[in-house]
Amino acid sequence: RSILDILLGRVLLRSTTNLAVLKAQVLELMVMLSRAAVEAGADIQHILGENLDSLQILLQQKSQEEICEWILQVIQNFTTTVFHTRNLERIKIISDGLDYIQNNYAKNLSLTDVSHAVGKSSSYLKKVLRKEMGISFTGYLTRIRLENSERLLRDPSLSLAEIAQRVGYNDQSYFGKTFKKHYGLSPARYRKKVI
Repeated sequence: RSILDILLGRVLLRSTTNLAVLKAQVLELMVMLSRAAVEAGADIQHILGENLDSLQILLQQKSQEEICEWILQVIQNFTTTVFHTRNLERIKIISDGLDYIQNNYAKNLSLTDVSHAVGKSSSYLKKVLRKEMGISFTGYLTRIRLENSERLLRDPSLSLAEIAQRVGYNDQSYFGKTFKKHYGLSPARYRKKVI
């Protein structure tokens, strides 16, 4: 936003009192904004629609002050659109990542596997999960595995070893320690309590 304000200031300083020249310079700035918004992930159809509406309004402006007010509104619209688009992208990445974990928690799953599935780097996905969900990849995976183990422990036909395997733990002892750490009971004691 501050860079755009500087650019706008330069356009206004360079401009003459000729409104046609000022409108042409502001139009050039609008084209640059459109390109930047599309490169940042904004929907091109949305941007093109806004540009056509904005162009008609620009042509109707009758003073430098009106043009300034108008371009400030256009800048605000572009920054809001880009911000909204980036948030939607981040939400989609998180949603796709969480779905992938939900569908694959029983496998030997790594952050790299999930990041490949959503098409982002591991470091980006790690940062987004921490920022948006307040939990690490390992923390979320553990939570999903333990929630599913809780459900499976209600089935007396399954052994603890089978349950550990089904929720992604190859080591029953590690599964038991992790379960007890989160629930305060061993899987066997939890089973006795709920059955």
